[in-house]
Amino acid sequence: MHAIELDSHVAVDPKDINVDGDKGFTGFWDTFGTCENESAAVFLVLFAQKRGSWDPFMMVAMEKFYQGFNHRNFSLMTLVERGFIEDRGGVYHFAYEFVGRAYGASPAI
Repeated sequence: MHAIELDSHVAVDPKDINVDGDKGFTGFWDTFGTCENESAAVFLVLFAQKRGSWDPFMMVAMEKFYQGFNHRNFSLMTLVERGFIEDRGGVYHFAYEFVGRAYGASPAI
């Protein structure tokens, strides 16, 4: 699943969201409720961009990606609690709301 269709007119690929500071990205301020969620959302979009899709993932893959930035202990629990990421038995899925908010806050132009 490369793109997530937000409605009948918009299908969003991970590359359609700008998280590049060199292209004017300054953060998902007031997009996901807390600065921790917004920081996690940036890494989730980068992760999806690297994979080229919104395919489901397991935490071990996300943690390995996160460690590539010299960080440890990635957490997305609040994003799960708020319904932005769906936990289906340890396999995580990007919810439409996550993609829609990220795209709405910072579309790649």
